[in-house]
Amino acid sequence: MIFEGFARVLCRVWCPIHVVGRNNLPNAPFLICANHSSHLDSVALMIASGQPFGRFATIAAEDYFFGNKLRRFGFKYLVNLVSIDRLASPSLVHKTLSGCTQFLKQGNRNLILFPEGTRSATGEIGTFKPAAALFPMRLGLPIIPVFIGGAGRVLPKGRLLPKRGSIEVRIGKPLPARGDDSSMEEARSRILAMREHLDE
Repeated sequence: MIFEGFARVLCRVWCPIHVVGRNNLPNAPFLICANHSSHLDSVALMIASGQPFGRFATIAAEDYFFGNKLRRFGFKYLVNLVSIDRLASPSLVHKTLSGCTQFLKQGNRNLILFPEGTRSATGEIGTFKPAAALFPMRLGLPIIPVFIGGAGRVLPKGRLLPKRGSIEVRIGKPLPARGDDSSMEEARSRILAMREHLDE
């Protein structure tokens, strides 16, 4: 894939990615849950995994990535996306869950979810959307908590081209899927802990 090659070169020479905890990734399928401050986040996560981009689909905002024809056409050929309505209640995410299931059926595939639902402009980690807990519960996937540091400085919200700078991706240990939202709450706690460790 041309885009994957370009992204890997860019992140090697312009915004290098330092990875901690790659050995925590289990065999597919799994659900990466990470903080979100940049459009580089999905790329950083896929590179940090050490796996091909084609093995991942990002659960992405329908209004942003699919509401504009140019974006919809462009991103279709860059990365795998599954649309989600950011304003939908937990009872209205069936379409997204179905899309995730279809993608996972291809085998050896994983999902990326940004539970905050939007990019942070300050770097602070916001509360997780209630619907986020449905994905590990309904899909039966282990959660991989991940903290991404630096991406918001390299390509902040509102900026078109990345600045030079480094990105750090810290991958936590898997959390088993549970029948309630406690695993997602624990994932957020672990992401916050990884951020604090980075600031030391």
